[in-house]
Amino acid sequence: MLSPAFKSYARDLHQLELLALSNQLSDSVADEIYDRMDRSYAHMSEDEHELSRVVSADLYDLREQPRNVDVQAQNAQHVEQFKNVMEAAKQRNWTFVLRNLRGVDRFMDSGRAAFTRARAWTELGDYDTASLFWDRARTLEPANPNFQFLALDTLSKSSRREEAERQAEIILAGPENYHPKLVAKAADLRYRKTANMTREAAVSIYEELVRIYDALIPRLRQEPTGSTLVEVLVTEGMCHEHLLHRQLAHQCYDQALQIEPTSEAALVARGILLYGQDEQALNDLNAAVLQKTRLVIPFLLLAHHALQIPDYHTCVDLCRAALSRGPTSKARADLHEWLAISLFAVGAPEGEVRAEFERAYQLAPDNRRIRSNRQKFEENVSAHKEKVSWDLEGTADLAINREELVAAGG
Repeated sequence: MLSPAFKSYARDLHQLELLALSNQLSDSVADEIYDRMDRSYAHMSEDEHELSRVVSADLYDLREQPRNVDVQAQNAQHVEQFKNVMEAAKQRNWTFVLRNLRGVDRFMDSGRAAFTRARAWTELGDYDTASLFWDRARTLEPANPNFQFLALDTLSKSSRREEAERQAEIILAGPENYHPKLVAKAADLRYRKTANMTREAAVSIYEELVRIYDALIPRLRQEPTGSTLVEVLVTEGMCHEHLLHRQLAHQCYDQALQIEPTSEAALVARGILLYGQDEQALNDLNAAVLQKTRLVIPFLLLAHHALQIPDYHTCVDLCRAALSRGPTSKARADLHEWLAISLFAVGAPEGEVRAEFERAYQLAPDNRRIRSNRQKFEENVSAHKEKVSWDLEGTADLAINREELVAAGG
């Protein structure tokens, strides 16, 4: 993946070109941008220095008129070079592709050349540059729904996310006029905007999304692959959960799993919904764990379950697995506390247990339960007691980050 310094350099380079083309580039603005680019360049690797020349030339291509394949200019050397580039793409050697595409791209039509560059920059993690080429590919081949989808998806991951959200609003104003996969992406962007809203503020959005999804699902059932349909069903299920429609949410997750029984997002969503009420929840969460999921939620819930049983050895393993997956601060505090309790129960050294309690306390100093259990540990160590009556009140108030599921689905 490319460094933040390179991505910043490429953004500034594109801004420089746009301002120059629109005759809005003053000397002072140019100096400021060049200074930023120099600072970025100083933090880039040698490989990135070479790619900086590639991206400069690639951005220039955005201004060229579309072209067809130049069959007349082909020779044996060009054909061999073209084959090497295509083979590198199959091997996912995207740096090689970008370095060597120039010179053979005239043997590709402009749409395919834009697609190849877009995919390469996407795979290297430079969404700002990639979005420019997806947009060109979409413009050159407007009937290609995948290009439409990838242009919006990549734009939403770039520094121009607000532009993606504006495009999504246009699509959702008349969803029947757009390909269902594109409508699904636009709806996904609207759903993600609710992450920082209170439930009360977001209710109207959830209700509207349910209406959009209900109209969209029959269209998606006509599509050859069901992955987008599964993602939509999971997100609609979460909308129903926010609206306190548990049964409708359950139906959405069941439908998603009928289409794709191993869907990570659907398994975890149903596991969350049923946790503490139905044994099926543990089956779903364990199924996600067996798939080596990168999601925190299954490990968090299963660790909580192991603590309650109690099965301390299993709880230790699950807490460590959850902590390795980048949980939220609140979840980290809970996990360090549960790990401390479980380590104490399995006879771990006092220093190891104390360190985990300290980590939990530092993350959540105002958490009464963590303070209480930390104090109980110290008191029982001093009294040389082997049994501790831990305070587990409030451990059911789990730090569930459902936005993980949206990321997993899309």
